[in-house]
Amino acid sequence: CSGTDDVTVTVNQNPVPNITGNLTFCEGSSSNLNVETTFATYAWLPNNETVSSITVTDSGDYTVTVSDANGCTGIGTTNVVMHPNPDPSISGNLSFAETSSTVLSAVGGNYNSYAWSSGSTEASIEVNNGGIYIVAVSDANGCTGSAAAIVNEQAIFDILIPNAFSPNNDGVNDVFRIV
Repeated sequence: CSGTDDVTVTVNQNPVPNITGNLTFCEGSSSNLNVETTFATYAWLPNNETVSSITVTDSGDYTVTVSDANGCTGIGTTNVVMHPNPDPSISGNLSFAETSSTVLSAVGGNYNSYAWSSGSTEASIEVNNGGIYIVAVSDANGCTGSAAAIVNEQAIFDILIPNAFSPNNDGVNDVFRIV
């Protein structure tokens, strides 16, 4: 006996996962990576998570292997960059006489913006009062950092040194002293 049968073979395309999310972020922050399409399974490397969306806190390559309902697999990879935060410092004379002023400058890198506690948005400020001065900066990546400095305003004392005295007990200039 013999027989014939027709068989239909379907060749399914391998899935292609599309990874979305912020591929750059600042130190101390994180980014969410997502696979746009829904699949049956997910396997992320290097962190071994098995969900469609992960939170990353480090730079590096992130790879996801997905499987669809037919058991076909596909791989997607993306690179994530974590930018360091700026580390500014404040330079300038941190002590000055009460009748003068000093200039403070935010130094330590190329910054796109400045925000001083005095309200100025310049790289340098002139101060004529003692106190705590804080500057917040941001760089081209949108990352931020800050620095603080204590500025001392020194009082000026008028010192009178007499050039003569008359120790005759009349109550005027009887003692030689610095006033």
